[in-house]
Amino acid sequence: MKQTTTKLQKGIAIIIATLTILTPHVTKAIGVANLSFSGPSNTTLGSSITLTAKLSSQEAINAVAGNIQYSPDQIEITQIKTGSSILKYWQQQPIQNTNSGLISFTGGLPTPGFQGTGTLISLTIKAKAIGDSVISFLPSSQVLANDGNGTAL
Repeated sequence: MKQTTTKLQKGIAIIIATLTILTPHVTKAIGVANLSFSGPSNTTLGSSITLTAKLSSQEAINAVAGNIQYSPDQIEITQIKTGSSILKYWQQQPIQNTNSGLISFTGGLPTPGFQGTGTLISLTIKAKAIGDSVISFLPSSQVLANDGNGTAL
């Protein structure tokens, strides 16, 4: 837990607590494809930050099924955006279960697919509690190759 002290004119101290969101650089490696998050890792209690869920692939892909876990007692996902996603067709738009802290989505794109690094979804996160919180892709997440067979990467 990090704390910053600021003094008011009358000498009263206010403590601003921060929430650290732990997002390992690569949260799920799937063969030649990696799912990860980018963005700030700290925010103050009650403030918001935006994290971007990203895909990096050395091979052309055409579908992603993402399952993201977070701590609903520590953070609140206030907005999920897909506007800048590499995925063009959504079998399942991102949905959130606020009780279990699960976000899931399934999307794809036509041939020639996508190769490189790109955005899947963006999450606006609001800190609800002080301390460390983890947000990560679950092992059930899948990335499928644009090979005509839907080979899991």
